[in-house]
Amino acid sequence: MFNIGLSEFLLLLLIAFLVVGPKDLPKIARAIGKGVRYLGNLKEEFGEILNIEEEINAVKNDFEEIKDITKEAEQASRDIIDVMNEAKKDLKDIDGAISEAKSVVE
Repeated sequence: MFNIGLSEFLLLLLIAFLVVGPKDLPKIARAIGKGVRYLGNLKEEFGEILNIEEEINAVKNDFEEIKDITKEAEQASRDIIDVMNEAKKDLKDIDGAISEAKSVVE
């Protein structure tokens, strides 16, 4: 984690022993251990928060895709209605042509 070798670690222990003293060294080591554990927990929580934000962004992207698909579906519905209206007009024209043909035949 800190990328130190055995000799550096022993030197740090010796300095800590001289500065703190043998009586308080276990207390200091325990406090440092708790601090490192606390930082590890913070790192995990921060990672979870980042994952939640990624999931939120994914949901936002999905929502945007749904909006685009909805717009395309609305346009397709309008196109279908236009085609149906043209077909009705053509049927009326055909009906008129049939009526004229009947009147000519009679």
